[in-house]
Amino acid sequence: MSSEEKELEQKIFPVFHDIIVNTQVEKDLLKKCKNGDIDSLFSVARTLEIHNNENLGNSSDDKDVPGGLLGQLVKSPFSSASLPLDIFTYLADFKDHASSQAKMGHYHSMLSMTMMTPEDTAEKYGNSFVILQISRYYKLAGENGHHQSLYNAGLILFEGATGVNDLVGSMAYFQAAATLHYHFGEKNGIDDKITNIAREAHGTTAVAAVKLAINNEISFEEIADLFIFSSLDPPPPPDTPNVYREELVQTTWEKAVRALISFSTSRKSKDTKQLLNAKVALEKLVDINKEASENSGRPALNNFQLFMILNLLVNYVFAHEFSPSSSSTTTNNNDYDIAIQYAISLSENPLCYLHYESSKAGDSDSNSRKLSCFNEAISSALSFAQAKNGDGRGDIEQILDIAKSHPHASSYWVNV
Repeated sequence: MSSEEKELEQKIFPVFHDIIVNTQVEKDLLKKCKNGDIDSLFSVARTLEIHNNENLGNSSDDKDVPGGLLGQLVKSPFSSASLPLDIFTYLADFKDHASSQAKMGHYHSMLSMTMMTPEDTAEKYGNSFVILQISRYYKLAGENGHHQSLYNAGLILFEGATGVNDLVGSMAYFQAAATLHYHFGEKNGIDDKITNIAREAHGTTAVAAVKLAINNEISFEEIADLFIFSSLDPPPPPDTPNVYREELVQTTWEKAVRALISFSTSRKSKDTKQLLNAKVALEKLVDINKEASENSGRPALNNFQLFMILNLLVNYVFAHEFSPSSSSTTTNNNDYDIAIQYAISLSENPLCYLHYESSKAGDSDSNSRKLSCFNEAISSALSFAQAKNGDGRGDIEQILDIAKSHPHASSYWVNV
């Protein structure tokens, strides 16, 4: 037993001795508390917390002293105003009690509000002990199945309250909060409002990750994890084709990411073996998705996953493969045709389609240009078409028709 645990026990358990209660219900509750029953201790702490909050700010003469067990605890010479907090801390830190961990997260959240003024910034308090405690307790409670805490932990990580904007961590917690009902049923503490809010937050996190990917401001390792945490689908029934397909998607995705990391960190800058491995794996994922859609009417990948795959193919794999400095000998028209189709598919992906450049040529709107996924995908498709041997006008006209169909994107590059 640690010194902290022993100190808390010495504060808590003497309070329950030398107390006399009349009803059998209170006698049973008192006995359970003396024996360290977790649920009974938590119930008493909550009752004391409510009493203390109701009498907050009252003088000693004005404070309401209840009867029964609660009154005895309030009047105990061993008791103090911090008793509820001591019990919550004891249960949260040493008994792994989810509801107490959630209480401690809430307590530190309230404490942080008293420390901060509207002028204070997250950066100023980002690494403070209180903020870190909020994150720690909500994570613990969430990992023990406390629904609200799963969402709270995700929100803290997304907003960077601990000093770091952790999109991977936030998406993981939002995913867990949004899909908890799949694992525990519709009851058992599952709140539909939290589920719906978590789904929205999960979508917001996905969009934030897409923006980073568009700007090449995200690592392969982060992309790898975000891909896995992006699904909000229910787990497939056991012993069904969907289980095999899900496992195949995950193992193929892992192969692609490992190959990309190996290629990007290789000292042999012209060694394209790992780039080819990544290309094969990424194209296999596209094929798996197409086959699932055709056979079952339900794609194997969501829009976020498909965006990440297509973005890596178009803006990393083919960008390296077709670059003048590449040692690859792949220059036949078939490869360019495949690259064109992937670039078009990327431009049509909803997460790419919504990020377009609306400024005209010569405009200085750098923010618009920075997030112009649609425009960049169209430009890549045009570049691949122009690089084909022979007449690529048919491809170019098709690509320009797609570009012109966008209701908002700039068309200053139409006359290619």
